[in-house]
Amino acid sequence: CRSDQSCVFYGAVGRPLYLQLPDEEELKLFTIKSDYYSDRILHFKNKIIIGKPSDPRWEFNTENKTMIITRAEKKDSARYRLHTYNSTGTNTGIYYLQLIIEAVVSSVEVMDSCSSIMERRVNCSSDGDQIQFSWTLSGTTSGPRLTDGNQTLLLDKDYTGDVTCYVKNYVSSGYRTIELQQCPGKINLIFTELICTGLITVDDRCRSDQSCVFYRALGRPLDLQLPKEEDLQLKKINSGTTSDVVFQYRNKKIRINHLDQRWEFNNETKTMIITRAEKEDSGRYKLETFNSTGKQTNYSLHLIIEGNSAHHTATSTQLSKSFTIINS
Repeated sequence: CRSDQSCVFYGAVGRPLYLQLPDEEELKLFTIKSDYYSDRILHFKNKIIIGKPSDPRWEFNTENKTMIITRAEKKDSARYRLHTYNSTGTNTGIYYLQLIIEAVVSSVEVMDSCSSIMERRVNCSSDGDQIQFSWTLSGTTSGPRLTDGNQTLLLDKDYTGDVTCYVKNYVSSGYRTIELQQCPGKINLIFTELICTGLITVDDRCRSDQSCVFYRALGRPLDLQLPKEEDLQLKKINSGTTSDVVFQYRNKKIRINHLDQRWEFNNETKTMIITRAEKEDSGRYKLETFNSTGKQTNYSLHLIIEGNSAHHTATSTQLSKSFTIINS
């Protein structure tokens, strides 16, 4: 630790830390505040503590020359400099160290999603500082891929078996294992011959509260063909019980317009146009329509906007066609 590049030591938040100092007659420990200023936190000489740390968590054992932090905190992270002297007062060394206090790995969670057409996504999350992710699989799959800093694992849609996420940092580690079953509800795609720019038609197939599921590519335009009724109200569902009205059309006038300018409504064709789809557009929507006599009809749809992964880049031409999703 004699290099001014310093030794780097890691400690865990809330846990004790022991710093073994050289066995010399005199010790001076400083916190380096800047290139020109240091704050002395310990002075030990002739077996007596002349200057002790102001923080009661810092304790010095004179017998074994050990500095003890009884409960490490983030504020202890800093660069330190230690001066040592022998019995004659000769400087025997200057030592540098960098202390980094990190929160430990905790609350490791693994979530599986079967929402994509071609693949399933397994996401791992954890509390802790400077965490790193790695995975192991018990089943067989062709070319699993990692994304989001190894936090998300992309697998074939038909993969089954155990998946384990390992999380670590410099002071701790943890893991969580889940068993992946077959994705429910196999999805069939039926592409029409009509070439259009991301046209989605909301019709009788979408009356089930299970909703129609539509996929679109990130950054591409999307046209949502609504029923030609007198009164239209589109809601985005936040949870099972709450929703926000994002658009309302009544008596040939737009009463509530979508706040995002990317969303445009064509009065003539009853088409909602998203000029450039973004991830935030993904979600479950409910469309309420009323005819001229006031009869109400409800439609449900699930919109999923996906980035240009390897699978979806290869099928970008197909995604620009009209298609129908059928759950079987």
